[in-house]
Amino acid sequence: MEIRKNTDIIKLLFKMNGTKKSIISISNHMKGIRVVNTSMENYRGCFITYQEGACYFFQCCGFLKSQYFGGDISPASKRFFITKLFIPSYKKFLELRQTLCSIEVEAIYETSLQLLKRNIESINNSMSSLLNELNKM
Repeated sequence: MEIRKNTDIIKLLFKMNGTKKSIISISNHMKGIRVVNTSMENYRGCFITYQEGACYFFQCCGFLKSQYFGGDISPASKRFFITKLFIPSYKKFLELRQTLCSIEVEAIYETSLQLLKRNIESINNSMSSLLNELNKM
């Protein structure tokens, strides 16, 4: 039984690693977009939301690794992981998706903004899938 739980954690960690790479690439993407002056405050809010969501997600990865090395994930640890780390991260990325619609970029960066929105949507879909797997563990 313990081996099965450890393989579940490993599978989840590998999936989270793919999402983690996507989250890191979003940072560079966001920094490369030029925003019009009237939208600068909204952009700063988006970037802060991104940083908060990424921070929670990276904490999720570390916490899950510690649970793997600990041998078994207890129900209390699982509940903490989901409610205090994973769901806040997921909510921040959902919020980011909404707030990205409020920023205006220079015309040349419009395609880049659309690509950024698709990448955020992909991260949200991945996190939704991860949440479903977490609930099954």
